[in-house]
Amino acid sequence: MVILIRMEQPIEKITTIHAELLTISEAATYLRVTTRTVRNLVSRGIIPQIKITPKIVRYRKSDLDRSLSKLTTGTAEKSEPLRIP
Repeated sequence: MVILIRMEQPIEKITTIHAELLTISEAATYLRVTTRTVRNLVSRGIIPQIKITPKIVRYRKSDLDRSLSKLTTGTAEKSEPLRIP
């Protein structure tokens, strides 16, 4: 028996979407924190998560980047050296 499935999206697009979704361990590694910290950030509403099923949770890389940019303080520009007269 052969079952044919009609694909709504091209394989390349599905692969791109899948590549952006991270497990909690991958998200923690990406952010350079522990999985516990990721869970804390989610519970505080800082990082959004995608619940695929009640036990399967994923994180978008773009959401992590956006959340980090909101938490960033100061400027990224190189400051002038302090000159003492």
